Amino acid sequence: MLRAQILAFFIVLFPAIHLIAQDEDKNLPENSKADFKEGFYFSIDMVLKNDPIQPSWIESENETYNKAFYTDQFRNDKLVYHDYQGVRQTVETADIWGFSTSGVLYAKIGRHFHEIRYTGCISYFFASETVYSHKYRIIMNEPILVKNKGYLIDFKTNNASEFDINGLERILVNDPILWTEFDGLSKRKKKQLKFIYLTRYNERNPCN
Repeated sequence: MLRAQILAFFIVLFPAIHLIAQDEDKNLPENSKADFKEGFYFSIDMVLKNDPIQPSWIESENETYNKAFYTDQFRNDKLVYHDYQGVRQTVETADIWGFSTSGVLYAKIGRHFHEIRYTGCISYFFASETVYSHKYRIIMNEPILVKNKGYLIDFKTNNASEFDINGLERILVNDPILWTEFDGLSKRKKKQLKFIYLTRYNERNPCN
C-alpha cells in the first residue's frame, strides 16, 4: 500500500455565510465504491490504508455514530481514544485529517468539513466562496453570491490545486497520452470534458 505523509495544504477562502449543497457542474462523476471504514483518520496514510480509529474506541458519552458525533468531537482540543492494545491515547483535534461515516469521507479544512468525492487517486471536493458586490466592505442589502469552487486532491503526491483547467493540466501532464489529447482540445471543450478526463486519468493511474 502506498505510504504518504499527512496531507498538508493551505486554501484561502472568502468568509462563507453558509455551505451550499448544489454542485457547480451537473456532469459529476459518481463517487467510487471505496467504502471507507467508519472512524477518524489522523493522516492521509490512514486514508490510503482505510484504517481509521473506530468510533467505539473514542471516549464519548454519545454512542450514536453519525456525522454530528464526529463533528462534535472537534469542539474539544483533544480526542481521547484507546488504541489497538487498549492503551489510552490522546491526539490534538487540530491534527486530525478527517473522518468517515456511512462510507463517506470528510476532510477537515479550516473550520469546515468537506465531503471528498472519491473518484480515485485524484479526488476532489467543493468549498463555498462568498462574493460581495463591493470589494472591500459589506454594505447592507448589497447583492451576495455564494458559489462552490472545486479543488483537486492528489492522494499520491499530497498536492492540492484548484479544480480548473490549469489544475487538471498539471495532473494530466503525468500521462502523456491523455495530456496530448486534452492539450489538443479547445478551451470550451476542456471545460466541458474535465470530469471525463479526470475519470480516465484515475482509471489509467491508480494509487497502488
